[in-house]
Amino acid sequence: MFGLIWFGVWSASSLISAEYWKYVAAAVCFLMGLHLLGVLHLTIPTPAGLQPKKKGFVGALLLGLLFGLISLPCAGPVLGALIVVTPMYGAAFGIMLLVAYSLGHCGLVLVGGTSIGFVQRLADSKGWTAGTDILRRIAGGLIILVGFWALFFA
Repeated sequence: MFGLIWFGVWSASSLISAEYWKYVAAAVCFLMGLHLLGVLHLTIPTPAGLQPKKKGFVGALLLGLLFGLISLPCAGPVLGALIVVTPMYGAAFGIMLLVAYSLGHCGLVLVGGTSIGFVQRLADSKGWTAGTDILRRIAGGLIILVGFWALFFA
């Protein structure tokens, strides 16, 4: 799913001249950063109760695509910032960013899925909740800095 979103943005980038793409990138970074800081509350509509009916490889692929779509409210702000800077530096750089992000994101999902008891205890912990809130705000600030960088230095 992340790859499809990246390809869509990469394809759309050819419709906007390179001179203006930095403004698109900066605007997306500002919106995503403000969302992570809690200033804006953006929601991404996701289908509820939709389950693939296929089994085997096709079913796993459809379930993975659906999970990628459902995880966008959490993954979207950072993913959006990574994707919009891609057209400014080329496909190879963008693919490298996307692969690194996907490995990190899916690695955490894999670890979380195989140790659900530990993850549940962490999720119920007040310290974990406070820590993730701090990390979310730091990420928001960093994404806003990327927006300024795209606007003035790219």
